[in-house]
Amino acid sequence: MAWLSGLGAVSRASIRYYDQAKKDWVDHDLDHRLEVVSMCGNVSLLNGEPIVHVHIVLADDAGQCYGGHLGNNTQVFNMEILLNTLSGPVVSRKMDAQTGLTIWH
Repeated sequence: MAWLSGLGAVSRASIRYYDQAKKDWVDHDLDHRLEVVSMCGNVSLLNGEPIVHVHIVLADDAGQCYGGHLGNNTQVFNMEILLNTLSGPVVSRKMDAQTGLTIWH
C-alpha cells in the first residue's frame, strides 16, 4: 500500500469523470501541453493485485483547469512523484453495488 503525490507537466492528457447517475465513466482527451497543478492518489489491492488510483488537476497556458481521474492515455513530459509506502493492515478494493465503483472495504 502507498500514498502518492506529484506535480510536473504532460504533453497530452486523458482524464475521466464518473457519472454518478449513470454509473459510467466519461473520458476527456486533452491533446495539448498542460501543467500538473496537483496529483494525488493511492496504491491498494483489487482481486489481490496492486491498483493505482490517481486524481489530477491540470492547467493550460491561460490558467484554465481540468480535473478528474488520471486516464491511461496521458503522456508525461516531466513529473516529480513522491511515493510513501504504508504499513499496517492491507487495504483492498471491492465492488460496491450502490456506487458501481470498486472502493476500499
